[in-house]
Amino acid sequence: MIYRAPLRVSFFGGGTDNPEFVRRYGAGLVLGSAINIYVTLADDWQITRPVPRGTGLGMSSAEAVVTIGAAACKSEGAINPLPPETLAWIAWESECREHPSVGWQDAVFAAYGGLNLIEFRGTENVVHPVARNRVTELESILLLVYTGRQRCSETLAACALATQSVRGNGLKMARNQVREAQAWMENERMPLDRILGSQLSFSWGLKQAAAEGITTPEIDAIYNRGIEAGAWGAKLLGSGGGGYMLFCVSPEARECVKMAV
Repeated sequence: MIYRAPLRVSFFGGGTDNPEFVRRYGAGLVLGSAINIYVTLADDWQITRPVPRGTGLGMSSAEAVVTIGAAACKSEGAINPLPPETLAWIAWESECREHPSVGWQDAVFAAYGGLNLIEFRGTENVVHPVARNRVTELESILLLVYTGRQRCSETLAACALATQSVRGNGLKMARNQVREAQAWMENERMPLDRILGSQLSFSWGLKQAAAEGITTPEIDAIYNRGIEAGAWGAKLLGSGGGGYMLFCVSPEARECVKMAV
């Protein structure tokens, strides 16, 4: 048997899923989606990673989810014996032993799948499916681009959170952006293209203001080349410093952007 757990992309609200943010400022909110790229685990416990670790797609949490889920299946002799909320919580706790600053969202997306708005309340996480009928539209206008370097998410996340306590409202603005995005994503009469692109770029600006080391000249060059080639907007996924950049681009300009970056 092959077990698998999906990676994820986070559109808005990243950083507000950190337990320290929730303790200081109240419930966090993230809007994002699991994607059809999977960590797999075979019966011999051999893990297959589709992309490198440290690339902003939630790899380590997906590994924890698939390993814990597979162990539960083998122990109980049943398919998916753990409910997703339990699986996500156990996976997050296991990661915290090695990386105390890890947030909740990666484990939740890996355990639940889907396009969701997630509330992080400290003692529980509440998953709200969002605009599932717009997945095909999203797939047609989103493009993942690898920057060519990995990053240390724990160091950058902890630094960003500490800086926010001094600078103020960056992560609160990111949280507010989630509710706004939910409204226009669920309005089927509103095309997602340009508004999603501009909001991704706004989110990227918030992330860059959070701490040193979030971007590099190489990352800035990739972003600028993509925008010049016709992308509506973009942001770096994960905590910064490397990994994958998510572009929002029309199907007509997709190849131009891919060639440019």
